[in-house]
Amino acid sequence: MAPAVEGGALPDRETLKKQLFDLWDQDGDGALKKPELLQLAKATGFDGTDEEWTEEYPGMCAEKGCSPEDGLAEAAVMVLLDDDSDVGCYFTDQELFEILRDSSASTSVGVSVPSAPTASADASSAPSAPNADPDGGSASSAPVAAADESIPETAEGCAEAFGADGG
Repeated sequence: MAPAVEGGALPDRETLKKQLFDLWDQDGDGALKKPELLQLAKATGFDGTDEEWTEEYPGMCAEKGCSPEDGLAEAAVMVLLDDDSDVGCYFTDQELFEILRDSSASTSVGVSVPSAPTASADASSAPSAPNADPDGGSASSAPVAAADESIPETAEGCAEAFGADGG
């Protein structure tokens, strides 16, 4: 269960990453295998078919140093989510929060996600949303992975790592 948002601040980064991993690790074995890792890939722009993912997955595992049978271990996923290189999957804390919220809303998994910080919250304590609406709205109302245009900008390297065509 996610901690309550106090004073409009997001949960800490490690908590967000752990909750997201736990949501995706459907069998609870501590690693993301092909169907589980596909959720991360789709959150970052992979829009291929199941057959394309079946072809992409072994190569991605080889690049990340895991076996397709064992999947990507939790520690490796945590590093991947912090890696802002061309082959990483870095997300801001706000993006992690939005992916977690949107993924939780679309699954039957019982993960409780607190409300996003409100506009009255101290803006300096909460990360900014990179996809904020120019009219003052927030991108938090749109699903992060629902369409190519809503993929977080910081996920470009991750999309490349997962074979996404970038839109």
